[in-house]
Parts: sequence; C-alpha cells; structure tokens
Amino acid sequence: YTCHICHKPIDPHPRNHTEPDAGVADHLKPVAHGGGNELWNLKAAHVKCNRERGDKPPPKTYPQAPRR
Repeated sequence: YTCHICHKPIDPHPRNHTEPDAGVADHLKPVAHGGGNELWNLKAAHVKCNRERGDKPPPKTYPQAPRR
C-alpha cells in the first residue's frame, strides 16, 4: 500500500499499529465533518500522516463523494 497523503510506501509489517509508518484507514471526509465509513471515503495512510491531518476537511484534490 501507498500513503495517499505523502505517496510513500506503508510498512507492511510494523512491530505494532502505533508506529509512524504503519498503515491506517484515513477518512477523506473526516467523521467530524459528516464523513462515514463507506469504501469511497477510506484511503490508506501512515499513522503519522493521518495524525498530522487530523480532522481537517479534505483538500480540493481529493476525489469527491459519488452523487446519489
């Protein structure tokens, strides 16, 4: 997997899930801003990148949610 934020490889075998280069599912539209757990709203990211981004709204370059 590749981090969608920094575009670097995610460690496939971290010693534990809190290591900075371990992978997590990042919400493109944060839950705090109404985002859900739909697959279109989740992307792979490093733990450190996900923490730095926090609950900031997604930049305009992220894919938009599908229209219903």
